[in-house]
Amino acid sequence: MKLILKNVKNIIKERNFYLERIRLEFPDMPKSQIDAFDVFFNELNFEKIRKKTLVRDWAREKLNLRNLAEEQIISQIQSQIDSIAFERKRLETVYLLVF
Repeated sequence: MKLILKNVKNIIKERNFYLERIRLEFPDMPKSQIDAFDVFFNELNFEKIRKKTLVRDWAREKLNLRNLAEEQIISQIQSQIDSIAFERKRLETVYLLVF
């Protein structure tokens, strides 16, 4: 809990420093424009994070679907192998009975 509070305090401190730097960099810019600038870049960063998250989720889902497809294919092949082995044994038994 203390670590979270410490991180929040650091984030607030960094944010205040960031806004102060913008005010020093653009002294003639009104506070409303600085706030609009800040909101724009916060939304831009949020979108970048959101896109990264979507790509990561997509990649994970793609891998899961691939693994599932491989498992299903292996299961079908094993089922066919079992059927062929059973048929072979049946035919061997019939062959032995006939001859």
